[in-house]
Amino acid sequence: WWRGARVGGAPTRWGSLDVTFGRDAGHAQWSWTPVPVWTAVTLPPGARLARAPGAPLLSAGSGTVVLAPPGTRSVRVDLMAAPR
Repeated sequence: WWRGARVGGAPTRWGSLDVTFGRDAGHAQWSWTPVPVWTAVTLPPGARLARAPGAPLLSAGSGTVVLAPPGTRSVRVDLMAAPR
């Protein structure tokens, strides 16, 4: 499912959201309806950030989660395999 998926009209406390996400050759990307709160996106299983995400994004969860500030619409990050 990390090749790409879409969820439309997901009900949340901030209204209906549309979300898309996918992974390709060393990158993961997410797009969603912006919300007025921080958003956490989790990297695909077995992946870590290859480098710190660009500002204003923050890394969390030992490089397996990216935090996006309120109003963000999309995130794209470089990936590498997680150490075993």
